[in-house]
Amino acid sequence: MEHLGYPSDPQLERKHVCREVFTLDKWTNMTAYRFEQSELPQPTEILAARRASPDHIPEGIPIASPTISRAPPITPASSKPSTSAEPRMAIPI
Repeated sequence: MEHLGYPSDPQLERKHVCREVFTLDKWTNMTAYRFEQSELPQPTEILAARRASPDHIPEGIPIASPTISRAPPITPASSKPSTSAEPRMAIPI
């Protein structure tokens, strides 16, 4: 398969996970950009501000008893004809 361009020993070939060449300059620029954004409030500062706020409502799921919805009572079909204009049908359960 070497004649098709495949390497003879693929296990010895380097694997390229990232196509971009990552140099030291790019690393320093990235870390400098990260430190410039430190002016934004950090999550710990936001949590401290929430705790200090008197109007803060604690987050979470309120504990309540589960509501059980019940089906309306089923009336048995009567042998008398209905007096309403709408047709009725008995549905067996």
